[in-house]
Amino acid sequence: MTFVGELHAALERPHRGESADAVHDLIGNALRRLDPAVDIKRTHYFTHTFVPDIVLRWNDDGIRKERHVHLRFSVTAPVFQQDLDLLSSESPLFIGMTDREGLDAPAWAGGDTSTNGSLVTQGQAVDDLDSTTRVDHRVRGATGPIVRVGHGILDATRAEQVGGSYMDALQAVDAMAVDLVAAQEHVAGALATLHDYLPEHGQLEVERGLQSEWIRRGGDPYEFPSSTPWNPELLDIGALREVLVSLLASANPVEPETWQRNAGFITAEDLGRVLGRNLRGGTFNNMARALLPNWTAKWAWSERLPSPPLEDTYEWLVDNGLVGIEVNDLRTFFADDGRHFKDKEGGNPLPMLSDAQPMLSQRGLLQVGLRGRLEGIRYEPLANASDVFERIRQILSAPGAGGYRIQSVRTLVPGVDSVAEIDLDRQIFDLGGRSTPVSTLARMANRFFSRATRPEGLDHFLATGEAPTAREVDAA
Repeated sequence: MTFVGELHAALERPHRGESADAVHDLIGNALRRLDPAVDIKRTHYFTHTFVPDIVLRWNDDGIRKERHVHLRFSVTAPVFQQDLDLLSSESPLFIGMTDREGLDAPAWAGGDTSTNGSLVTQGQAVDDLDSTTRVDHRVRGATGPIVRVGHGILDATRAEQVGGSYMDALQAVDAMAVDLVAAQEHVAGALATLHDYLPEHGQLEVERGLQSEWIRRGGDPYEFPSSTPWNPELLDIGALREVLVSLLASANPVEPETWQRNAGFITAEDLGRVLGRNLRGGTFNNMARALLPNWTAKWAWSERLPSPPLEDTYEWLVDNGLVGIEVNDLRTFFADDGRHFKDKEGGNPLPMLSDAQPMLSQRGLLQVGLRGRLEGIRYEPLANASDVFERIRQILSAPGAGGYRIQSVRTLVPGVDSVAEIDLDRQIFDLGGRSTPVSTLARMANRFFSRATRPEGLDHFLATGEAPTAREVDAA
């Protein structure tokens, strides 16, 4: 049985209370199918003069909003004008339940079909939209905004046009690799059709929904028939998130240039907040590789996993709003705000001096802090000292001077005119407020904190976005 058939059957129940309950359930469920984002609250009234039958509630960027739904037996009769005059200031949704005729020329409208922000529709129109969403659930990208903020007159004929044009646009987008022009024309046609039933913010929501489908299917955002020229830097966070998540979910390869154009302006500090979810590996590796030349950070901190993985791991990730990289036994995160790490506890095992040759055998060290029986020893090498490790080992080779561990290091940052303060106890890099390439920090973290990684593998991953094979590491 169709929705209209069930609705008429519910209205024909002999007991008014049972009839009202059944009608409320049917219409509430139908509206929820058209827009799963809304919460449905039933009142204890039925076709009351000014008390709504149903209240729709939803969250809009943290703001709780609602819309009243008033059920009427007919919205075509002249008397309906009184309902509009009394209730239209709240921009409610009116549904005519028993109308047999359309709303091409309602008796109450005269020459003026303005509804002052209200949406006037009928059971058959709800049925048509409901049927369309059952064929393709993505049509809710149009029906959802109509339910929440739609206005005007939407009878069955118009509802068929709305649902049909949006579905045609979706199907054309699915096939745009074959015919881009047809996809652009169908999308533009759907947006024009919906324009008459939505305020500006509703039109924008529909446009973004179609744009997300466009991007998921591998389309270039710059070729989408938007109402304004494409500029991702002007999008709010919600819209930008939708674009980037759609690109990440695309079944087609995303070129590095596409990532650069749509996310190259986002800092490493802000990217996790923009994406709004945890991510790991997969298409995010490709995104990170494309954006890595843009990324800098003023702080970095690492956490060492309890044990090295059985297989080499190389993955970019977003965790708790921060961008990071996992390389075998080490996860390193990057940020511009040191408050992200202010509560990070120490207690990480410090490397013994006897194991620190790879760490201390490179140029650029300015100071090495040691921990042993004599606390607070700091070694400051000469400016031209080439082998810090050997000099420290000689100094501490005296009887009773063994057992020292490396607690801190102060070193020049390779390729950057800045200095890094490295706390090996808390595994934190403090760059003194200087923006430093994330790729450089990833290599430094690997050098000072990791116990399981050869630098050749990390270099390969940073350059290609792909985990190296054993042969590639050996060749390097």
